[in-house]
Order: sequence, then structure tokens, then C-alpha cells
Amino acid sequence: MDISSLGQTIPRGLGKAKEGLVRNITQRNREGTYTDISLLKADHKKLKQILREYEGKEDKTGTLDTKRAWATNFLSALEAKYPIEKDYWENEYPNNTGTHVLEIAPLPEGLDLVAMRKMIQDYLSHRLEFYKEAERSLFVEDEFSEWFIEKVTSGKQIGKGHIAMDVKTGAGDGVDVFCIIMNKSESNEKSLIQNFKETGKDLDILFKEQKFEEAIKMFMVNYKDKLDQVIRTKAMRDLYYLGFISTVDQVFLVNFKINIDNIQNVGVKKATKGGVSIFLKNFINPEHGNVKLYKSKKRVELRLSRAVVEHPHAVSIYKLSAPISSGEGDTLAEERNEE
Repeated sequence: MDISSLGQTIPRGLGKAKEGLVRNITQRNREGTYTDISLLKADHKKLKQILREYEGKEDKTGTLDTKRAWATNFLSALEAKYPIEKDYWENEYPNNTGTHVLEIAPLPEGLDLVAMRKMIQDYLSHRLEFYKEAERSLFVEDEFSEWFIEKVTSGKQIGKGHIAMDVKTGAGDGVDVFCIIMNKSESNEKSLIQNFKETGKDLDILFKEQKFEEAIKMFMVNYKDKLDQVIRTKAMRDLYYLGFISTVDQVFLVNFKINIDNIQNVGVKKATKGGVSIFLKNFINPEHGNVKLYKSKKRVELRLSRAVVEHPHAVSIYKLSAPISSGEGDTLAEERNEE
């Protein structure tokens, strides 16, 4: 059915405001007022809001499904007649299944969990009073984490922050070790790549011109080159990000295999309305986290969801019998790190 026909079949109980919107749209369609694109987009937005109001509601009276179906058809009729160009921040593109760069994996081959748990026990036992008084979650410092992984994998530290990996394990794998705190639903960030010299100069221009795919490609080419280089120069097998992920009462090890061949599939998932950052698609399973490119920071960052510490491959290496703090001090600590 077309807009005029649907405008004459408004379901009962739609509401005065909604009925008024439908009458206005029907009249504007008839009179040709929709040459005003801003007016068209405003009415289109209001129609979509009506549909969002119906989402997730139980149809107790038997009329909600009728209203929802009618509103869906009316919206479709409007979109069919007037191709409505979305603003860039309204577009969202789904991940391609099975093409993620990061994939949760078992711990690196040869990692001695018994030794790992003992080292973490010794390390944290001297710091518990601090976490309690500072209202902080448990945490493992970066330099200690790299040293721990070197020891428990019979490996060698190779990076010291200058190449893509921190440790080459005894089995020949590369490991980039990171330490983050898991909040109620999301972690703080892990920086994946930042390069002012090679990519920073052009990034502001690409964001300004809304060339988001080009901005991501520029970073991903540089990212892949760094990973390929470390495999070639350090004779490595597979590459991993291995995270010490802390909560108020536990520390987990979660390992992510880096699928280098899938970097070519990374693209724009969604740009933010202010045009200051871009969510990347195909980098990580959305259930496990998100990856963003920031214009101001000129870097790509990973944030993990709480689901990763509940994954079968996640391994708890330290657990308190009960939390000793609320974790409220974590926010202030993160803000200081951002300054």
C-alpha cells in the first residue's frame, strides 16, 4: 500500500500525537512539501521513534502487534517513495562472520599455570592493603606481567615497547602482554597501534572529509606491516595478545590469537555523531568487545566485554575469598592515565 492508502487506515488507539504526525506526512506527501529534505528527514526520524517505542513491549491488549505492523508498513512506504540519505553516523555495518582479527584462544603452548599462579599469589599478597585503602580492583603492572610471561613460558623478553610483541615463548610464539581492569560491563582500554609519524598527519583531514574507510585502511596497513615484520625478524610462529584481566576479587588470563590475514577485512562499523571516532568491524566478535579508531588520540584501542572472562578459554589465576574493595577508585586512576 502507498502513503495515502495507509494514512486512511490508522489503527485505533494510536494516540493523538502519532495520528497528527501521520496526517501531516500524508498531507505533505500529497502537496509535494517533501522537496524540503530537512522536513522529510525530521518526519522520518519521528516515525522510527514510534517503532522503537513498540520494541520489546508485551502485547497485552492484542492491539500492539497491529500498531507495530501498521507503523512498519507506513515507514516502508515513506522510504520507498523518498530515498532518504542517512547521515554518516546513522549507518552501521555488521561484522562478517568468521573473519575477525582477534579470536579467543587457549593459553599459549607451554605456559606453566602452576608457576603462574604461585608468582601472582606472591606478587599480590604484598599489595592487598593498598587495593583495600585505595578502593581499587586488583591489578598487575605491565613490566611485571611481561616478566611473568617470560618466566612461565621459558621465553625471552624481546620488545621493551619498541616492537609489536613483548615476549617470544619457548615454543616460538609471540606474545603482546597487556593488563586491564574489567568494570561492570566493559574494560578499560588496550592500545593496539598508534603512529603519529606515519599516519597522524593525514588523519585529521580524512576525518574532516568523512573518509572513514581510508582512515582505517591507513592504520591497518601500518598495523599489518608491524606484525609481519616481527614474525619475519624474530622467526615467530603465531602471535597473541595475552591479557591479565582484573576485577575486584579475581585475576584472569585471557588469550587472543591474532589472525593477520583477516586484517584486510577490517572496515567501518559505525562512526560517532561528532565524527571523533570510528568503531571498526571484523576486528573482534562484538560479544567479546569493540575496537575504535580515535581522531584526537590518533590510535586504535580495544575494550573488552565482561563475556571474555566467562569464556571457557579464560583462566582464573587468582581469587580472593571475598572482595576487599568496591573498585570505585578505578575510575579516578583511569582518568589520571588519560591526562
